[in-house]
Amino acid sequence: MIVTCFSLALSACFSSRIPLISEAENEILITTGYYKVFEFDESDGEADLTWSGQIDVSNGRITSPEDEHPFENMRVRSLTADIFVGQSQEDEDSEAFLYVLIFAYDNGTLGFHLPDCGELGEATRTRLELELGQYNTCEFEDWDTLREALMIYVREQGDAMIISQAMYRVN
Repeated sequence: MIVTCFSLALSACFSSRIPLISEAENEILITTGYYKVFEFDESDGEADLTWSGQIDVSNGRITSPEDEHPFENMRVRSLTADIFVGQSQEDEDSEAFLYVLIFAYDNGTLGFHLPDCGELGEATRTRLELELGQYNTCEFEDWDTLREALMIYVREQGDAMIISQAMYRVN
């Protein structure tokens, strides 16, 4: 079985200072195994290997004994039947939690997209009381607002969402 997922950047456009996905709400989308991460070049569609190693699912979190694992301690929660939200923290001491969209496909593939708050309409940001920060970031205080913003974002962006990295399970 091949599984694909996309890695988080170290900065995110949708973030919070507290975790908005609890351990109890976490859903496991991948299984323990060996994976490879590829980064896609938008201009030519080429993919470069950027990480490979063992991934374990333990206590509801994705972990790896390998250095610089892009999904370390990620939690996941449903947005719709086939779209999920991934929550990650750069490290245990970081006060920022970062959010990514995860698309689950029928063939077992998971696709990740880092949302850009600047692409969320100004009327939506105003209604949800979101301030557009430096680098098109928005900070969220609760799951309901994050969920609503992401649902609108998905509807507004549709096929325009760009996938920049992929992770394939190789065993």
